[in-house]
Amino acid sequence: MKVFCDFDGTITDRDTIAFLTEAFGAGKEFRESMLENIVTEKLSVFEAVERELATVAVPWDEAVAALREHVKMDPTFAEFADWCRVTEIPLIVVSSGMRPVVELYLADFGFPMYAHPVEPRPDGWIYRRDPACDKDRILERCAGDGPLVYIGDGTSDIVAVPYADLLFVKRGRYLEGYCLRNEVPFHPFRDFRDVRRGIERLSTATTSVAPTG
Repeated sequence: MKVFCDFDGTITDRDTIAFLTEAFGAGKEFRESMLENIVTEKLSVFEAVERELATVAVPWDEAVAALREHVKMDPTFAEFADWCRVTEIPLIVVSSGMRPVVELYLADFGFPMYAHPVEPRPDGWIYRRDPACDKDRILERCAGDGPLVYIGDGTSDIVAVPYADLLFVKRGRYLEGYCLRNEVPFHPFRDFRDVRRGIERLSTATTSVAPTG
């Protein structure tokens, strides 16, 4: 078994790209228009992120201070990560966001992290997609090597859904609605205690866990 987990809005309480765009970039309406373009498939997630971050005009140090103040990690995540380590379940974070931001929150944990490079600049951040860090490519490489657990919340997680043997979806977020509309089996969760309980049931059951979503 391997556990793959999204970062923005899943480990954190809000999306860091959305926060930076609204606080230091083109604003909330622009951010919402980018989301609509993703949903209607006019733009890919990567294209939307690139456009959003190009409007973010703030030095890195100032952005770090704002992120630390306004975007928090789920308080149950650290315990979940420790449990994965003790039980020897590989935990891998996969993000369509920015590697420096993911490292800002998770560098001390020591598990593998995949995210995309960004160059923070006062006149607009430059985001570059690294195909080797795409969620679907990473999960595809691991398919067939034991059960794959995926934990996510948003539009960027849709590409990972076909590869997940057990899918955990954060309640009240975009991915939950997507799964309901498309009849994708999933397990809703509020925090990582729910995820741990679901994985424990999978580990001890002789048959697969029945989805509750």
